[in-house]
Amino acid sequence: MVRKLCGWQRPGGPADRQEGMSGMGVKIAVASYGTFDQFIHQIRPFYSDEVEFVVLNALFEDLEGEVHRLEKEHLVDVFVGSGGNGRFLEKYVRETPFVKVKVTGFDFLLAVQKVERFSSRAGIVTYQERLPFVGSVRGLLKVEVTERVYHSTSEVDQVLLELYNQGIEDVIGTAYVLERAQILGMRGHYIWSVDGVKAAVDTAVQIAFGKKQDAQKANKLASILQTIHEGVIVTDEHGLISEFNTSAEHILKISRGDVMGKQVSDVLPNTRLNVVIERRQAEYNKIQEVGNVKILTNRCPIFSNGKLVGALATFQNVDDVSEAEEKIRRKLYTRGFVANTRFEDMIGESRAFRSAVDMAKGYARSDATVLISGETGTGKELFAQSIHNESHRRQKPFVAINCAAVPPNILESELFGYEEGAFTGAKRGGKRGVFELAHEGTIFLDEIGEISMDIQLRFLRVLEQREVFRLGGEKVIHVDIRVIAATNRNLWNLVKEGKFREDLYYRLNVLEVHLPALRERREDIPLLVDYFLKGFRPDLSGERRREMASLPELASCGWPGNIRQLKNVAERMAVLYRESMDLQRLARQALGGGAEAAGRLEACGAAAESSSAVPVPSTDVSAWIRADRVRREREEILVALRECGGRRDQAAGLLGISRSTLWRRMRECGIQDEYQNSSNLNT
Repeated sequence: MVRKLCGWQRPGGPADRQEGMSGMGVKIAVASYGTFDQFIHQIRPFYSDEVEFVVLNALFEDLEGEVHRLEKEHLVDVFVGSGGNGRFLEKYVRETPFVKVKVTGFDFLLAVQKVERFSSRAGIVTYQERLPFVGSVRGLLKVEVTERVYHSTSEVDQVLLELYNQGIEDVIGTAYVLERAQILGMRGHYIWSVDGVKAAVDTAVQIAFGKKQDAQKANKLASILQTIHEGVIVTDEHGLISEFNTSAEHILKISRGDVMGKQVSDVLPNTRLNVVIERRQAEYNKIQEVGNVKILTNRCPIFSNGKLVGALATFQNVDDVSEAEEKIRRKLYTRGFVANTRFEDMIGESRAFRSAVDMAKGYARSDATVLISGETGTGKELFAQSIHNESHRRQKPFVAINCAAVPPNILESELFGYEEGAFTGAKRGGKRGVFELAHEGTIFLDEIGEISMDIQLRFLRVLEQREVFRLGGEKVIHVDIRVIAATNRNLWNLVKEGKFREDLYYRLNVLEVHLPALRERREDIPLLVDYFLKGFRPDLSGERRREMASLPELASCGWPGNIRQLKNVAERMAVLYRESMDLQRLARQALGGGAEAAGRLEACGAAAESSSAVPVPSTDVSAWIRADRVRREREEILVALRECGGRRDQAAGLLGISRSTLWRRMRECGIQDEYQNSSNLNT
């Protein structure tokens, strides 16, 4: 049986109601049975009118015909199934995406909690396999749980009868199991929760809208190909031309109608697209001469689901490329919107440093916001530049601004820009802010902890919406940027002090990397000094540089100024060095000389022991990771408790854990010591 539930809106609908994309209706097919429909009816108000549910009320093989028809005619976007129906669809559905309703430990505990009102014993009946988490929580339950598995519908009655004969009257299971249990006079309890079903449907809706977007993109692509500046040639796996855009016609002086469907080697005798197809290897930035025209070409094979389906060539006139690059280069370099440092330029072999580098490299693959913490002089901007140069935005602008170096009354206009006449002295025509200048690239906000609360609020909108309002302007400007922020202060302490917005903190702290202080990577000091000396005194032999770099005076300093201070000392050593000079005396002079040097060394040591601007991880990276995990978990628990008014049961539900787990984690994070009763949790 097939039924449709069309979209409708509950009066004053819920805040978390799923919104679709205008003009992009989607259909979600839900394999249901019996009273499972109740879950769909309960969650229906949370979705927009653009989401339509097709309910398939059948069991296992009875679904086959209707599923086949829906899939063949492309009538639904995603299938959703649970229990035995889910297992059946998982194997049977071929082309359409499928989402399975998963049973979580939380769902199981809720079901057991319902059983407690009636009995101290229960049977849980599942299809083909047992739930993996039942055994691990069995000792925590007040209810004795007996597990049974069935492999076909014909086995269900026998399994239930066995449980009944054992004196078990409460059954946890799927809709079909509960239906058969009711016939035997047993009490049934669903193995799923509304939240679990909604989570699966949420995923299905996201997938469905994603499919619609992909289809729209495919339609747009054909139009885009005819308008982009680059020439584009696409062939199938046999080398037959399937696309030849307008720019290709213009650059090659060949009509599209004369080449479509023809062998590319017949049209362009010196093409290498056939070679790319044969070798399945891309070729980039190759110069090719076609007639009297030189073109810069990129060629690559096209794969679909691992199968070669064709090849693509994009190309530009070399003269046009050179001219455009020169314009861009002049514009960017005059403004300084270029990242010069790469990860391979980084110097250091210590475990703490390499761990930070590896973490940052991983972050480069994402577009998520990065927060770099570390003391002054640890190289935060160099890491930001390296992340940018490792990312897909490497060819786009890298715009850096030091929030502490710009007066607060000027910082706002620098960040967001302004329109003409926004204030006295405003430049004619207005000015673009750094967010606009960084469009499609990366913006690096150094010393982010220094910005005022008013600017924090405006910055929050940029992070959330990727939208900018210029000062004095009314137009929304959309920006495509990757944000990297840095601080030498503990932002969480600033949050607790009311000096930094908590919502902005969580927006910034998506991906975090902490840079170790120089005193935590002392084994890197000789490498760094050698590198600096090589630049300052290229006339020195490698042996002499290494001798100077290994001086114990350098290793014993606490380096409160970190690498920036070390570089200054190395430069002084390079300037002061003479051939016959005692190197230890040279080090003391570079550090300050005589008694001053001793005082400086003492100050360095004190700074090393007392520095608390940013929490410094242990040189034991695993311990650092464990401590960081506890810190993050503590923050999550406190936020949940505050949102729930100190009520632990609600906080546990919000976090997706049991009350006992919450209680244990609170003790582990020291929250019990801080809050003795629920009333304190609201503070």
